[in-house]
Amino acid sequence: MNKRLIAAITTIIIIMVSASACIAGGEEEYTIVDDTGREVNFKGDAEKIVSLSPANTEILFALGLDEEIVGVTEYCNYPEAALDKEKVGGYSTVDVERVIELEPDVVFGEAGHEEFAQQLTDAGIPVVLFKATTLDIMMDDIELIGKVTGKEEEATTLVSDLESRVSVISSSTANIENKKKVFYVLWGDPLMSAGPGTFIDEVITTAGGINIAGEADSAWPMFDMEWLIDNDPDVIILGPHGSSGMSKEDIMSNENWATISAVQNEQIYVMSDADIILRPGPRIVDAVEEVYSFMPTQIIVTDDLGNQYTFDSPAEKIISLAPSNTEILFALGVGDNVVGVTEFCNYPAEVLGIEKVGGFSTVNVERVIELEPDVVFATTGDEDSYQQIKDAGIPVIQFMAVDFETVYKDIRTVGAITGKDQEAYDLVMEMKERINMVEENVTNLTEKKDVFYLLWYDPIMSIGSGTFIDQIITTSGGINMAADAQSAWPVLSLEDIIQKDPDAIILAPHQASGVSKDELMANADWSTVTAIINGEVYEISNTDIINRPGPRIAEAVEELFGLLYG
Repeated sequence: MNKRLIAAITTIIIIMVSASACIAGGEEEYTIVDDTGREVNFKGDAEKIVSLSPANTEILFALGLDEEIVGVTEYCNYPEAALDKEKVGGYSTVDVERVIELEPDVVFGEAGHEEFAQQLTDAGIPVVLFKATTLDIMMDDIELIGKVTGKEEEATTLVSDLESRVSVISSSTANIENKKKVFYVLWGDPLMSAGPGTFIDEVITTAGGINIAGEADSAWPMFDMEWLIDNDPDVIILGPHGSSGMSKEDIMSNENWATISAVQNEQIYVMSDADIILRPGPRIVDAVEEVYSFMPTQIIVTDDLGNQYTFDSPAEKIISLAPSNTEILFALGVGDNVVGVTEFCNYPAEVLGIEKVGGFSTVNVERVIELEPDVVFATTGDEDSYQQIKDAGIPVIQFMAVDFETVYKDIRTVGAITGKDQEAYDLVMEMKERINMVEENVTNLTEKKDVFYLLWYDPIMSIGSGTFIDQIITTSGGINMAADAQSAWPVLSLEDIIQKDPDAIILAPHQASGVSKDELMANADWSTVTAIINGEVYEISNTDIINRPGPRIAEAVEELFGLLYG
């Protein structure tokens, strides 16, 4: 039975009791039903009150019941006047004997106080237990306290004020399409947050954010850093004074958190008071307003070079100056917004019909400016051109992916700028799932193969460590033969190849490496290499999938694993 229905039934009961029950000395006898479904009988207004929870105490003071309160718990610390009230124990250590000695007309407790409630009820003291899990239920509880204490008018006024304040925020967030992802740090080690069915979850959503822990399996879930990085919150909220076990400075200086958008964009906020977001009392609306103030009204991103940019709204006209960026844009479904690309942007097929604005290092700056894009996605290399575009007031977001995590971050950045946050998240998770499946297969290998990736034939060039191609090779179960080179793109001699003797050689297709598989297999100089002897020379289907730091790297991992281990 829901609370609104219970309230309706209670109203009927009150009317019936008023009409037929015995009225003594003008004191009305009536029955209410509390949040746990218990029926509680009253006669007249309660004038001596004991509170067994800080939230109830805050409600009582907000209704002007200062003088009527004769006992509170040791955790009741707000308002300051509550500190002077007699203490009757803690949350789970209620001094029942002392409560009985105080002879209250009512005791307000919470779900979890059932044992104490029964003892007090047996002593003839009415006990009302609350279990507020939403703002609406809390509002109803305020009105119920008002009914029991003769403060109905004050309760109505308080609820009206609180609902009005919430309504102002709800109205301003109702039409936000690009809501920010929020992570509330309840505790830092282990990493804990607030999940569904908690006030923190409702505060975040009411304030216009998306609680990334909102779909957890429990109210107070624990997570690992991999999960947090995957969900990449835009905003991180901490309790004050290290109450979450860590400070803003701790997070900002911790390299494990460095790739998270909230950290890169310095969107880490500390609550003014941890109690306001944890207690189902009037100050929960203060928490809604405070968390709302943390929500960026603009899109804030940081590119791979550390440059921060702010957008008032999602970009609608876009220019891409790198094929990988173009692939990301189309994968996120914003291809129609792309008004200019480079001559090397050839995937997907739709991109071939978009206006070309130069090449990698031959950007037509004048044309880019004439097209008036909201943003330009670039890489590194043509810094003079990029600066001219920036000088014209056009943001230039530069990507420089060196590993999978950077690729994922770049996809999420494009998603944020284009208003495709969810699509970016889904794409990254799909890529990770595909790559993880390959990694699981790799763990079952009894022996890994030494792999030589032939980037170019004359001179012989390969891929060193610190590149996403190296990561593709190792993730696919290979051991990159050139990983110990001194540069990312090392030039090697044939003697180096013969000495290292790779088990497999990977070529780009269609002689994109300057040599075909057949030519290499027929070359007598290479005839002593194990990969040549065993015929393990493979041409990858498309050089772009392994060379471009975009969505198709998952395809490259899958294909390379298939080539190496069939």
